[in-house]
Amino acid sequence: MRVIVFLNSYINGISGGDKWILEICKRLEKKGVKVEIVSSKLGYKNFSKFLSKKAIWHITTYENNISNNVLHIILLYLKRVVKGMLLNLQTSKDDILFASSTFFPDILPILFKNGIKITIFHMIPPNPFYGYRGVFLKKVDIRDFVRTMLYYLHNLSSLVLFRISGGYIFALPTTYDYVKKLFQKDKIYPTLNGIDFDLINSSIKDEGKEYDACWIGRVHPQKGIDDLINIWKTVTKYIPKAKLVLAGKGTEEYKKLVQKEGLSKNIEIKGFIGENEKYELIKKSKLFLFPSYYESFPITVLEVLSCGVPIIAYDLPVYRKAFPNFPLILIRVGDVSEFAHRVISLLEEDRWKMYSIYIGKNIRKTLLNFTWDRIAEGIYETLKQIRGAQP
Repeated sequence: MRVIVFLNSYINGISGGDKWILEICKRLEKKGVKVEIVSSKLGYKNFSKFLSKKAIWHITTYENNISNNVLHIILLYLKRVVKGMLLNLQTSKDDILFASSTFFPDILPILFKNGIKITIFHMIPPNPFYGYRGVFLKKVDIRDFVRTMLYYLHNLSSLVLFRISGGYIFALPTTYDYVKKLFQKDKIYPTLNGIDFDLINSSIKDEGKEYDACWIGRVHPQKGIDDLINIWKTVTKYIPKAKLVLAGKGTEEYKKLVQKEGLSKNIEIKGFIGENEKYELIKKSKLFLFPSYYESFPITVLEVLSCGVPIIAYDLPVYRKAFPNFPLILIRVGDVSEFAHRVISLLEEDRWKMYSIYIGKNIRKTLLNFTWDRIAEGIYETLKQIRGAQP
């Protein structure tokens, strides 16, 4: 089986969608599948370590850095679309062309090539008038209107074109109902996000807590990092030595704000960290703070709970679909004060330990349903089924 993955929309960091396709490809390789990746030089630089040396890479563009300017990204995406279309991949009707996202650089090139067309839909775009922060607060927020409107129209048009092409689509529990409105049922296949238990278990044992709380992720308007700073400012008024650690690409941008708020001794900023260090940091923390305003099926929740660490998060409806039986500590969306005081109540007298014990006894077994090995096996069987059904 030959699978050609279009990871051609990559900009920076590593998103949940990037993680999903790389973990699946890594396991498909072990089953003897010939994996090829269409991506940029940046994509190769950041993702080639996830796959074996047998994986073949087709490079579309060679930029070293990408500006966050909307016009620049639009022009870059157009360039990647054209480059992807012009690639001579010599595909056959039995080859699988897998778009790793529903962005144009991944979707459009495969529409013009011979093969079985497949994609995955990770997240429903927010209402452009509400944006990422206002959607659950029911407040109009047009600060990022142009970017969110482009995202909304971009995804919708990609999905429509992909449906017309006769492509198949994988959907998460949080996106399945949305996809059903656009695709025939026999073209939709359910999937999940996952975790690597072997990697998590191989990181350091829980030998003591160094931090009162942590946050790990990519910097994005949906993640609520500004709220996090304000939350911790309140926490330190009651627990002066409380220590929070932030990690992930882009967190360095918050050093000045932390200094301005007088929190340099209370908030440590790590910047980008590797996978092993990520799990070590989680295990060294009493709590994980997750004040996102917009999510789909966050892998972070699975990773943190697998480390036995309680999660405090804003009460987003998607969590009830994705994690219906998980003991997330949920706070009214945008209520920074309530969030801070819940943190304080859990840190005082070590109340967080009760949640940690409950997670260890009741949730870790459930998490075995979310291993990458199990999910990849399902994907592999589905690909064989789709391939075998072709005329």
